[in-house]
Amino acid sequence: MNLWQHPNFRLSWLGKMVSLFGTDISGLAIPTAALYLLHANSAQIGILQGAQGVAFLVLSLPVGVWVDRLPRRPLLIFSDLARALLLAIIPLCVWQGHLTMGVLIGVGVLVGAFTVCFRVAERAFLPSIVTRDELVAANSAISASEAIAEITGPALAGTLVQLLTAPIAILVDSLSYLFSAFCFWKIKVSEDTLQTEEHPEGWAAMLEGVCAIRRHPILLNLTLMMASLSFFGNFFGSLYLLFLVRELHITPGMVGVLVGLGGIGKLFSASINSAMTRRFGIGKVILLGLVLGSWDGAVMFGIHGSVWFCTVVLGFMQLVGDIPTGWFYMNVMSLRQAVIPAHLQGAFMQAWTSLSRAWLLWGQWWAATWGCG
Repeated sequence: MNLWQHPNFRLSWLGKMVSLFGTDISGLAIPTAALYLLHANSAQIGILQGAQGVAFLVLSLPVGVWVDRLPRRPLLIFSDLARALLLAIIPLCVWQGHLTMGVLIGVGVLVGAFTVCFRVAERAFLPSIVTRDELVAANSAISASEAIAEITGPALAGTLVQLLTAPIAILVDSLSYLFSAFCFWKIKVSEDTLQTEEHPEGWAAMLEGVCAIRRHPILLNLTLMMASLSFFGNFFGSLYLLFLVRELHITPGMVGVLVGLGGIGKLFSASINSAMTRRFGIGKVILLGLVLGSWDGAVMFGIHGSVWFCTVVLGFMQLVGDIPTGWFYMNVMSLRQAVIPAHLQGAFMQAWTSLSRAWLLWGQWWAATWGCG
């Protein structure tokens, strides 16, 4: 069956697509509300933007345990409904005159917690609605959605905030989560097999995914590779904006355009990924993406010249460089989902997320140390 003729996948994709745009809206609207309605300072904005990240660090391993023991579709629906209700608190507080930074930060932390639940359950749920042979095409379609949101989401968010005000824009995001919940509610799939597997308890349950990584040679190698990429990639990424603005004197607005060009590259990458894997095989495409996606660091090392010349070169890097990077991440995700047993999808995804997040934060810390030096 053609993937787009698969009703369950269509519903899942549509719900995710709408909620992605909604997330972009609130990502801009909530800090805007803090700035213009509460006159927040830079420290408060930093705490607000980091609020959702707290949930990823605290809940990573426990959520993986829950996902493997509960039917994933109801968990997806509940997570969407919870995020919709939490975000609706903000415009309600504005209209009642009771909005505070505590409310915004509290909502951010709780929304982040349910976002953790949703992301883990969604990735673990995908192999239940498509076959193993369809995983590459499904992940390509999902990556295309994310690329489209990256290209157009910030512009849509800015327009809505400008025309409707931040509280109304946040309410639009709340409605997007309700729509996503409706889409997953319409999906019909059996998850009875999850209830037949034996699971450990306590700390052993939370470390189940880590143990699965250690025992499986493919998963272990992928995890070590991704840990290295998380460290060095975020070391690079944390200094990237500072380098562009302070050293190359590129304006913040043009930086946003450059990010959008990267989204176009990802979209093209997603559109040809299935054909690439059919032609060369998933392993070769992963290696090709890793090798070709690493050249931009060398270009960054030697870039110099006028602002416009540097901008054109960086734009080309973002546009072309994100194509092989997209191949790499899409196919790594597909390979992981294909080799992980169904009853360990959630535990493994959260173990993977926890390890990647730890290396990510370490890379950011080293970047901050070197950047300040």
